[in-house]
Amino acid sequence: MANARLVRMFDDFEDESPTDPIETSPRPRVLVVEDDDALREMISNRLHRDAFEVLEAGSGFEALRVLGSPLAAELELIIMDVHMPGASGLEVAQWLRGGSCQVPILLITAFPTTEVCRRASLLDCAVLAKPFQFERLTNAGIAALVSSRFEPRTAS
Repeated sequence: MANARLVRMFDDFEDESPTDPIETSPRPRVLVVEDDDALREMISNRLHRDAFEVLEAGSGFEALRVLGSPLAAELELIIMDVHMPGASGLEVAQWLRGGSCQVPILLITAFPTTEVCRRASLLDCAVLAKPFQFERLTNAGIAALVSSRFEPRTAS
C-alpha cells in the first residue's frame, strides 16, 4: 500500500525524457541506497537512462557491504536516503568520512530538518528534499560530480 502511494506521488514528477547526458566517458558509477524498493528502482532506472552506471543497496548496512567490495571500484557518487532502518544515511556518511572516503554523497530525505542539513554539511554531503523531480536529482548528482573533479581529493 505504501509503495502504491509512493509511486503515485512520484508519477506526477516522472519525466520520461532523459536529462542531457553527462559529457564524460565512461559512464560515472553511482551507488543508490534507498530502503524503499519501488523508489530505489525508479531512481536507478532514471539515472541509468541519464548515462550513469548504477549499483544499488537497500539499507545502510548493505551499502557498507557494497562499498567494501570490488564493485565499489571507481565509484564516483553515492545517493543515499537519510532515514533507513538499521544504519541511517547520516551514520553511513559519517563512517565513510571517518575512513577518508571522499566520494561525493547526495542525501535524499522527506524530512530536511535543520539538524539533518547541519549534520550533512559537517560531513560535506549535499541534501535533496523528497519528493523531487527526477531531472533535479540527476542535475544534483552531476553538480556533485563536477565539483568533486575540481577539488583536490585524498585517496580512500
